[in-house]
Amino acid sequence: MALDLRQRQKKVERKKAKQKARRQDLKPFDRFDFRTRMQHIENVPFLHCCVRGDIWDQGMGNVIVSRQFPNGPVAVAGFLLDVFCLGVKDVFYNIMPRSAYEAKVYQKLFDGQPVLHMEPAEAKKLIEGAVQYAADLGIPPHADYAKGKLILADVDSSQCDTTFEYGRNGRPVFIQGPYDSPAYCEQIFRALAAADGRRAAARMSHSAPGLPAS
Repeated sequence: MALDLRQRQKKVERKKAKQKARRQDLKPFDRFDFRTRMQHIENVPFLHCCVRGDIWDQGMGNVIVSRQFPNGPVAVAGFLLDVFCLGVKDVFYNIMPRSAYEAKVYQKLFDGQPVLHMEPAEAKKLIEGAVQYAADLGIPPHADYAKGKLILADVDSSQCDTTFEYGRNGRPVFIQGPYDSPAYCEQIFRALAAADGRRAAARMSHSAPGLPAS
């Protein structure tokens, strides 16, 4: 009888331990902790720097950057890139257990999809180039970009020799997403029209004849 009681007690303890681990895996975003931990990120090794391998065909894809702290948790930032037009369209960031990261981020985003692994400097250059391309069109990055990019703060993108080309066939192309409101689409169309006007004015200024000498 005493043996059965101890076995039942151990079974209950194991069940409680599993429930505790599950709750830890489902821990919500702790954004303050993310910003704080990023202040000392320079010695934390990278786990993944990767992007969907078909991003240049589709025009859009997630770039995932993750780093694992010595005591176990993983810091991750994801950047939804629109390399045809919008630059950084969405951002998420978090610190989570390795098991939660693997199941809820890496496998979920890349399940069955081609994955291109990159060096940190290459990933940062790809992201920064997309941001600059959109900025030249008058389109700012997602509001959380300033926080998410902290995961690459100690990386020098100039160490990457890869050249990236944005737009499609030399032109920006806006592809409306399923959650893009009519007001947002109108805002993008106005920005693109204004950018076209600036380019046309620049071409005219370069091709205009010089003033006659006095």
